[in-house]
Amino acid sequence: MRWAVAPVLLLGACGSLDAGPQQRFADLGTPLGVVAVADTGVSPQLQLPAGELALWLGAGPERCVTLGDAAGRPSDTDDAVEVAGLFLLGAEREPLHVVGVDCVTGARVREPAEVEVRVFALSAPPRGELSLRLVLSEHSALRGDAAAQQQLLALLASELAPAGVVPRLTDTRAVEGVPDELVFGPGALGPLRQVVQQVPPAPPRTVDVVFAGCLRYDDPFFGPPSAVAGYTPRVTGGGSPIDAVFLPGRVCDGFRDGPAPLDLEATAHVLAHELGHFLGLRHTVELDGRTDALDDTDEANLMHPNPGLASSHGLSPSQARVMRSHPFVRPLE
Repeated sequence: MRWAVAPVLLLGACGSLDAGPQQRFADLGTPLGVVAVADTGVSPQLQLPAGELALWLGAGPERCVTLGDAAGRPSDTDDAVEVAGLFLLGAEREPLHVVGVDCVTGARVREPAEVEVRVFALSAPPRGELSLRLVLSEHSALRGDAAAQQQLLALLASELAPAGVVPRLTDTRAVEGVPDELVFGPGALGPLRQVVQQVPPAPPRTVDVVFAGCLRYDDPFFGPPSAVAGYTPRVTGGGSPIDAVFLPGRVCDGFRDGPAPLDLEATAHVLAHELGHFLGLRHTVELDGRTDALDDTDEANLMHPNPGLASSHGLSPSQARVMRSHPFVRPLE
């Protein structure tokens, strides 16, 4: 099976590479060293082991990179990584190169760069466990409500059951002083980074689930900032400095103060959708008509771009297998 899993949105401004991704992957994979991107913006062909792999690229400060071919054509124009990022690769794949790109537009940048590479063999256990840490701002009604947190986890487990992924809540952290609104977009992920940096790095192979204030995505090509029900900075997550899933703790309509009313079923559904992105799934179909390129998916499941639709439930076998293949998913007996 060939996977063509790419993020929905380009990543934002590049910054300094921290030690987090390396520490999180300390017990996994093999470093392949540093790949030199030539002044053409393209590296030599990557020499990768056979089989299904996770590939981690660390671009360093002031850089964004992606995978592409020898001519410098990105494998997907949306698949740029900010500073560092993870790719899931199927066993059947074309020759791959590292390509330097602009962080906002995805256009090739013809400048030399050095990119650190690590590689991980993948497997998809029949069932797997995913560790989660809740990061709760003062805007979230979940804060201080342990019963609601456990109920959310139970509903999330039901949503993820078709994938064979079992969520485990390992910790809860509070953050203070989070703005009522977080406005972010291509070239401007700083507001999200600032929230994550308030807490110590998550334990290895743990996903932070951040309930912040109102979330507004500002795409410079598509009008004013718009409210979103959830956001994952990169598909696939787990290899970048902003490794988290973000959900709003308050609504954006401007008429309500304090935490939004807590609809746990709707929240669990959106969270499952965002975790699908983190674990390597793109939308079943994008607004421009692109599909996820998995053989057995159709438009009406959990990864529909509008997860609020009544039909947006369930996952295909290929989607489930991609999710269980992510390095953060630990096998269950």
